[in-house]
Amino acid sequence: MRSSRLPAPERQVARPSGRRRTQIGLPMTQHMLTARLRELHADWLVSRTVHAKVSLRVEYEITAQACRLDPMKEASQAW
Repeated sequence: MRSSRLPAPERQVARPSGRRRTQIGLPMTQHMLTARLRELHADWLVSRTVHAKVSLRVEYEITAQACRLDPMKEASQAW
């Protein structure tokens, strides 16, 4: 089951080919972003799609499993 697409800013941040453009406002290095995305993918919280056209492009999307964590995240933020 495919999850819904991330909003544009998150999709740009999560797309390694667009990292250099969008990383200016991120509080982490390019290496840390890549490592974090790999961890999230290993935990089934994001899906990874490789588009091998003229230039290699990788997109990450939030999975349905990650969306089910929203109520817990909101409850912990309210606490």
